[in-house]
This record gives sequence, C-alpha cells and structure tokens, in this order.
Amino acid sequence: MRQVFEAAEVQSGRSGGSAAAMEMEMQRLKPESQNSEIAQPAPEAPSEVTWVVWEARRHVLVALATLVFIVVLASGITWSLENRYYGGFSLVVLLIAVLPFFVPTRYTLTEEEVQVRSLLGTRSKPWANLKVYFRDGERGVLLSPVKTLSLVARTRGIYLPYQGNGAEAQALVARHLPEGRAEK
Repeated sequence: MRQVFEAAEVQSGRSGGSAAAMEMEMQRLKPESQNSEIAQPAPEAPSEVTWVVWEARRHVLVALATLVFIVVLASGITWSLENRYYGGFSLVVLLIAVLPFFVPTRYTLTEEEVQVRSLLGTRSKPWANLKVYFRDGERGVLLSPVKTLSLVARTRGIYLPYQGNGAEAQALVARHLPEGRAEK
C-alpha cells in the first residue's frame, strides 16, 4: 500500500504532503468495496406492511372513563324519561358510536391496495383510487381520493395511524402517492 501511495505522490508531483491530503489520496485509491465512506443506497420500502392498532388497550384509563360516562348517561336518560327502553336504546347507540375505539383494527398496505379490517368489516381501496396523502405529524397519514384536504378527503379517505412502523408505512405510501398540500 505504501508503494501505491508513493507512486501517487510522484505522479501528482508532491513530495511530503500533509497527512489529510495523504489520507484523502489513500481513500481515492482504495477499491470501492473497501471504501466505507461511500454512501449506500437507502433500503427500499417493503412490498407489504401490516400492523394492528387497538386504541382501548393503549389507553386503558380513557376506555374505562368512556364506558363509565356512557353507562351514567344511559342511566340518566332512563331515569329522566322514566322509560328503560330509551335508556337501553341510548346505551346501544353510544356503544356502537365508540366501538371502533374498543376493537382491534388491522391495517395492511400491499402493492395493489390499502386494506383496513376490524370487527365491523373490511374496507379496501386500490392505490389507483387514491390521489394524495396528508401527513399527520408522527401520528399517522390520511390517504385521500381528492387532491385537497377537505371534509370530503376526511370522510372518503382512509386514515392510517402509526403503531411503531411509521417509517415503513410512510415509505410504502410515498412510493404510491404524492404528498398533498393543505389549501389555506
């Protein structure tokens, strides 16, 4: 190696250059397989990402407080209207309204589609039916069938909350959709 370096010095017309220049020249002469400073390409996004989100399990106190509130509200309706059928009906309606919070939801991103499965059913959309995505900080991403962030985007789109897999999911989404911009 020393002979190669001396030959490089003679070729460049230098004799006795600085240590930094010598190190730079050695890095240049190393084969690429030995040069650790060469930037490696970023790893590709996986072809499929699947994760499960169960909000009630992550936030147990909020889940308990919600259940207590619903039972107290249904009891209050039963007492104030003096009819247990109204109280029972309000209990059922309120529990159905918060059911997505209490059941686990499986999110799957593949090369063909986005799928959301829960106890309530399965919802899937092909990537071709989605136009843009809107990031929600580190919490998740909204996949939208329209190009502007609006009520239509929120109701017809699919919200994907991250569960420790934000980088993988973000990379797969970004590979299929452009990022949208909120209009002011």
